[in-house]
Amino acid sequence: MKTDLAPSPTVKYYDANNETIVKTIKEDTNIRELPSTKSKIIEKVEKNASLILLQNSGKWLKVRVKKSGKTGYVYYKNLY
Repeated sequence: MKTDLAPSPTVKYYDANNETIVKTIKEDTNIRELPSTKSKIIEKVEKNASLILLQNSGKWLKVRVKKSGKTGYVYYKNLY
């Protein structure tokens, strides 16, 4: 059975608010306005940045940057 869902990041934890937290694996990971490499970059985050996972519906994950509060999309291969 083929599915378009991306594998879930393997390392994640839950914070005090019971939100799912994932981390970035490289420097300058792009957080984008829409789930596309052609979409506007709304923020760049450092390696190991904490992102709150809001939705996992494919190869792009909707996240909120814990530090800034900005919401956008990150490609699943940029997370661990």
